[in-house]
Amino acid sequence: MYETKPDFINEVAKEFYMDELDRGLDSLLKSAKSEMEQLATNHSHNVGVAQRLSYFWTTYGRLIQRLIEVRSLSDEDYTFFQNLKDGQFGFKGKGMSWASVGGDFPPKNPITDHPQMPSGQYL
Repeated sequence: MYETKPDFINEVAKEFYMDELDRGLDSLLKSAKSEMEQLATNHSHNVGVAQRLSYFWTTYGRLIQRLIEVRSLSDEDYTFFQNLKDGQFGFKGKGMSWASVGGDFPPKNPITDHPQMPSGQYL
């Protein structure tokens, strides 16, 4: 499929990828703080608060896990890249073909995006 690097793949430095993960963590934490303050003042139903907290902690855990994973990979053995079609970052082993990362996948939200809590009361 893609023996050579496709046009929509942009190679990036490992540090750039880690900085992007760091920006995603920072954005998520700021958003969580703001949203939790708003929930506290609106006296939202506990189910809604629990759902949002669960979402934030799950996403935070995934970002931390990916940051640790990327940090442990060597520049000599891995190629770090950004898929320009969907904005997602990734990496592949130097011996892997570009076909392993170049498929047409459904678009994902960038790591800094997250859904807002629906307005209104819960039950």
